[in-house]
Amino acid sequence: MDHPEFPLRAVVRCPRDYSKDDWHVTTSFELTRKTTVRWRIFLLILVIVSINYVDRASLSVAMPAISKEFGLDAAEQGVILSSFFWTYAFMQIPGGWLADRYRPRLIIAGATMLWGAFQALAALATGWGMLLLARLGLGVAEGPMFPASGKLNAVWLPARERGRGAVLIDGALPSGPHSAG
Repeated sequence: MDHPEFPLRAVVRCPRDYSKDDWHVTTSFELTRKTTVRWRIFLLILVIVSINYVDRASLSVAMPAISKEFGLDAAEQGVILSSFFWTYAFMQIPGGWLADRYRPRLIIAGATMLWGAFQALAALATGWGMLLLARLGLGVAEGPMFPASGKLNAVWLPARERGRGAVLIDGALPSGPHSAG
């Protein structure tokens, strides 16, 4: 009987003496067990991408207070707010290449650590230049997230489940800013 989650494959095990009585056929369903690890990973990606969306929007909410503290004019505010998207857009293609070249989960983990480091740098910013550097770095760190997540979806999920994986990844688009208020 074919299980809906696993294609049925036979694995033939035979003893050293090759006698007919000792042959055993095992199906792939008997060798593997269904786990939920991949869905927990995709839920974790949903949370990570949601937080990414909160991070990229949070500066625009805090900009009036930051501009007073740092003495920024409207043009400087515009440069800082848009600088994230310059490097974010630039890193889409290299992020996809990195996900193809290396394992996508390594790219996601590295991007998440870099993202945290650049957010910490933004918290420590004492002026316009440091804040600009933090936003540029945040764009570099967050840029590979969607290409690597898409690659993970293609590698880890069978074709019939990729739609669910894509929904979990793309579900962060509305949930991140919505949860931020």
